[in-house]
Amino acid sequence: MTENACTALFLRAVSRHEIFRAVMSFSSDKALGFDKVTMSVIKDAPPCILPVLTDIVNRSLLLSSVFSTAWKISEVVSLPKDGDHEIPNNNRPVSLLPAASKICERVALNQLMTYMTIKKRLSNKKLHSCETLNVMITDKALEAMDAKKVTLVVLLEFSKAFDSVDHAILLAKLQALGVSRASSDWFKSYLSERLQCVRIGAETSSLRAISHGVPQGSILGPTLFTIYLNNIPSIPDVCSLKSYVDDPKLYLSFPVAKASIMTQQINKDLEKIARWCCYNSLLINPEKTKLLVLGTRQMLQRLPADFHVTLLGKKVTPSPSAGDLGLQIDSTLSYDEHVTQTVSSRIGSLCQINKVKHLFDAKTLNGL
Repeated sequence: MTENACTALFLRAVSRHEIFRAVMSFSSDKALGFDKVTMSVIKDAPPCILPVLTDIVNRSLLLSSVFSTAWKISEVVSLPKDGDHEIPNNNRPVSLLPAASKICERVALNQLMTYMTIKKRLSNKKLHSCETLNVMITDKALEAMDAKKVTLVVLLEFSKAFDSVDHAILLAKLQALGVSRASSDWFKSYLSERLQCVRIGAETSSLRAISHGVPQGSILGPTLFTIYLNNIPSIPDVCSLKSYVDDPKLYLSFPVAKASIMTQQINKDLEKIARWCCYNSLLINPEKTKLLVLGTRQMLQRLPADFHVTLLGKKVTPSPSAGDLGLQIDSTLSYDEHVTQTVSSRIGSLCQINKVKHLFDAKTLNGL
């Protein structure tokens, strides 16, 4: 591709106003990074620091194509996921990064997304969210029910997806999407020579180098991972695949009478996806991958008793329900379990508020 302003992305210098807007786009209660400088301090000091901060960002993006070494140090804390929190794999690592680094990331992200949107480079379109993806899958399943079909949904689960990203592959994908060599050098600097420590309570480990991955908790991380997965929807031959960041789902609607034939096709698509993941240094976790078959009760009862799909040599059998992007989906799309869980959670919150309601005035309580 010829590198010119019409076809390639060149990171450009920004004005103080753009830096100011980037600063004010962050909430003041962001967690402290390794340097312990809060976002609220930066938001309170634009008149004093805006000229210097703008110059630093522009030198990084345009003049040097270098992301500051001081901004590459992250402090990793763990957030619990499902299951026993004493098991390491049931915790999600999050990188706490310097506040100033996020401002520079935000500027780069705005330029990257503007280019990708105008050039229509991304398979997952801008303004799509977990809500719109859930609505789309639900709509497809309901249409299939009306046509007397069932819909198979495989909720694929990656193991340490963000931490497994190969920098060389990611940079090649960026260049293939039209990022200029000069801008690619900046992204290479952003990704490389990073250091991190792990904090558990008051204890902090020594700094260690990072050779793979994009920082969780960063501004650019989710978009870079989306770019890393950009061509995965084209891998299946029969099924459709949609993804929201690191939560891809494979789905296909078919008549129950063709369940055996379609299972073979689905298994072939899963095999192709597994090979693609291997080539791209990603690992699917078959133990946590879920299979849902959506349909009416009558159609589901006609499924073969041993119905399953195979992923990396492991049988994955249908689950009666599964959590996906904040929604508990059951096989008949009744959402009874989701409603029950939501009500239970809200009642728990109300009980906690009830215990301390005497400490608040009426205006605060009405706001809650």
